[in-house]
Amino acid sequence: MGNLELFSSSPKEIEVGISDRYPTRDWTKIGPFTLPDARAIHPVVLPSTNSSTFGKFVKVTILSHHGSEHYCPVSVIKVNGKTE
Repeated sequence: MGNLELFSSSPKEIEVGISDRYPTRDWTKIGPFTLPDARAIHPVVLPSTNSSTFGKFVKVTILSHHGSEHYCPVSVIKVNGKTE
């Protein structure tokens, strides 16, 4: 995940949730994670979970940001995984 935009704030604390269906209100929370204050793509490595945890859908919530700019965009989100 990363923000490559100039003149904008960068995400600081994020929370990641997964679900096997969408729409849903039941997200399995995996985070929170803290990202550094840099214009780059930052890897967010999810912790190992038990084999019964599986998700087709990923939800990323930005909880706070670095800087004081009005906008806090996300330029890139890449998700890698395995099949169930």
